[in-house]
Amino acid sequence: MDQLPAFGRAIFQVVGPTVQAYTPLLLAHESEIRSTRREEYSFGPHERQTLDVYYPSEEITAQKGPKKVLVFVHGGGFVHNSKRNEEHSGGLTYGNVAHFFAARFGYTVVITNYRRFDHGAVYPSGGEDVAAVVRWIAEELPSRHAGYEAGTDIFLLGNSAGGVHTATYALEPSLAGARDPFTTDDARRGTGRARS
Repeated sequence: MDQLPAFGRAIFQVVGPTVQAYTPLLLAHESEIRSTRREEYSFGPHERQTLDVYYPSEEITAQKGPKKVLVFVHGGGFVHNSKRNEEHSGGLTYGNVAHFFAARFGYTVVITNYRRFDHGAVYPSGGEDVAAVVRWIAEELPSRHAGYEAGTDIFLLGNSAGGVHTATYALEPSLAGARDPFTTDDARRGTGRARS
């Protein structure tokens, strides 16, 4: 951490050196990070509409109470990066995020890809993809695994471009219809809710 201030303040100055600084830490914990069970699913017809679901251990779940889902939407300047980010740190960067929240707090963590500009995406496609992920969690996860009944809390987190897509889902007026089933009082009593 002491190295970080010397990297500068502009995003393109800091990304590479930050990855280099954290890579040895991630690799030192590789077996622990990879111990978190992961499954991959599609949430739409486009090749980029895939997500990874990371599950907490049963003993963590038993300690933490009702299951909660955290959706993490990665950054990448709208044109690169992926949910596993194999180019950096042995693909452990986002797996580490998932492992942290699953192992420490008992969250089921969904890390999602989305359509990028280099795949023809245009605004508000990122928000639409987040909406499709939330809908997939509410409709598909309960049919695949017990404990994700109606009313499961869904929390949204994104960094950089992923933060923009998360905010687009939360705030874009044209996506209100996609949000309403998960954010209204009726949804809280029956079909899940999303928090961002």
